[in-house]
Amino acid sequence: MAATINYQFLLAVSGGPSVTASGKISTDSYEFVQVTVDALATGMKVELDINDKVDMVILRADKYDDLSYMKTPEGSKVPITGPLILIGSGAVGLLGTSVASILLINAGATAREITILISRDSTP
Repeated sequence: MAATINYQFLLAVSGGPSVTASGKISTDSYEFVQVTVDALATGMKVELDINDKVDMVILRADKYDDLSYMKTPEGSKVPITGPLILIGSGAVGLLGTSVASILLINAGATAREITILISRDSTP
């Protein structure tokens, strides 16, 4: 069953310009993941199955300090310093052509709440 995901955001420079964007994605399926990454966790595995059918990936956390991810155990650690918002297959492609899972790393002294939303177009 198809679903529609609506999005909107506003970025504003104090005393300067602003950028707004909104739109919608019609999706065949989506995955909504909420996990708690314990304090000092060195690699909590989260199965995602990001491939060429994925057209949106959103990752947000309750706090971003000391938080990072790795695409594979052999990959490089990438700091998560703010919400990760990839909309459109071109943007999602920045993650690579196939990401089965990621490892979430929390070097902080308190747990982090992570929310991930992934949209897929399963039609060939």
